[in-house]
Amino acid sequence: MSDYFSLIKKSNLDRQVPVKWQQVNTRYEIYAAPLGDVNLDVLIPHCIAVKRRVQSTVTTEAHLGPSYYKAFPKTIEGLLPKVWETILDAHGAGTAYQTPENFTEDLKSFVQEHCPERARYHLVQKLRRLTKPRDLSVLEFSYRLQELNSWVEWMPGTEAPLDQSQLKQA
Repeated sequence: MSDYFSLIKKSNLDRQVPVKWQQVNTRYEIYAAPLGDVNLDVLIPHCIAVKRRVQSTVTTEAHLGPSYYKAFPKTIEGLLPKVWETILDAHGAGTAYQTPENFTEDLKSFVQEHCPERARYHLVQKLRRLTKPRDLSVLEFSYRLQELNSWVEWMPGTEAPLDQSQLKQA
């Protein structure tokens, strides 16, 4: 399971491309590295980063939901757009459906399509047993633990993420 969740961050920032869309009369733009990899170490951070970038860029609340649905598909490539379309087709995602809440659920479904059944359980177990590698500072290790722990909610299963006291013990 260590192949899924590395303490050393993988970077896919080498090929940032502009992602542009328009909502009514307002134009928006973010930069994101195209995602073609279903490795969870890249997939989950990509989904979270795109969601945050759109959220920080869109200034009108009414534009937020539709903007998520316009921007995210432009950040994925290969076979991934077909998976995204299949998820949206399952509930006929028209503009009334395109809310921030529904996007979060659809994004979680997208991640779960590529997530092995027991990945959530294995991640939580790994977090409980981790020791700090020599090449990471205590602060880097702490931040990485928190980041990995935040991924738990994106995976299928019922295993609870670590709470603050458990994170401090690790």
